[in-house]
Parts: sequence; structure tokens; C-alpha cells
Amino acid sequence: MPYADPVKRREHSRLYMRKWRAAHPDRDRSGRPPEVRIRTDESRMKDAARAKLARAIKRGEVVRPDECDDCGGVGRSGWMQAHHDDYAKPYAVRWLCSACHGLVHRMPDGEVA
Repeated sequence: MPYADPVKRREHSRLYMRKWRAAHPDRDRSGRPPEVRIRTDESRMKDAARAKLARAIKRGEVVRPDECDDCGGVGRSGWMQAHHDDYAKPYAVRWLCSACHGLVHRMPDGEVA
């Protein structure tokens, strides 16, 4: 390890990043170019809906079921995934196993065959 002392390691990292940012003024702290980090209203709404549902699950207001809404199975992982058909309604989700959720995203109309 080049710097066992955390203070020296932190200072080295700061200097390195300062030089990198000076050499790459077109990029933000994430390192992504501007055209990649554009946030649309749609992406903000999706993120907000996902976060709202995640908080509700954590608080116990929404319970994650044990069975898939489409096939009735428990899936390989036994963990149901929430699928939003309308991000304006963050709690209106279909609980799908990973196989059905993948099918929904690959089907043109979003319905499982």
C-alpha cells in the first residue's frame, strides 16, 4: 500500500483528483460527459416513484408478496420485483418474478404472453 497513513492517502487522492478535474473540465465529478448525465423529467419521475415505493416497503406500508402476479411462481430468487406500468402512480405496481419481469421489458406492449 503506497500510503498506510490515512491522512497522506487522503491528501494524495485530493491532489490526484484536482489534477484530473483540471485536465478534464468537460466532465463532472462522476466522470461522465455532459450528454450522458442529462436528466429528463421522465427519469426524475421514475427515480422518485422507485424511491417512494422503496421507502414504503422499508416502513412496512407496502408488503412485497411471495408470488408473482403473472405466473404465480416464486421465481429463482424468491424475490419479487416491482414493475411500474405508470410512474405517476408509485404504489400501483405489478409484483413479478425476475423471469416475468424480463419478459415484460422485452415485449413490445409490456404484457406477458
